[in-house]
Amino acid sequence: MHRGHDREGNVIPGHEVDAFHPTHKVVLEIDAGRAAQSNTGYRAILNGALLEDADHLVLAVPISYRYQNNGREAAINAYDSHVELAREIYRSHRLALPFRTLTVFGW
Repeated sequence: MHRGHDREGNVIPGHEVDAFHPTHKVVLEIDAGRAAQSNTGYRAILNGALLEDADHLVLAVPISYRYQNNGREAAINAYDSHVELAREIYRSHRLALPFRTLTVFGW
């Protein structure tokens, strides 16, 4: 885990990302299967955006997530959900993200 810092170098309380490469300025956020279900994609993007030196964000998410819903198996396509979220944010022009690139990686 890498802790986020503000411009003065102080740790931002409660702010952690899964990995950060300072030379290449890449943030990695890995979301578990429930990511598409609970909208953690928004949190992952915001966490990455709060890192002062981050130029690139990589979101790693499962292609699909299977779970039980009232005793029945259900599935969510987490990868497509995250890709669509990124597209909506960039299309809206309401939220300016500080990244040169945002990559969604499906596993």
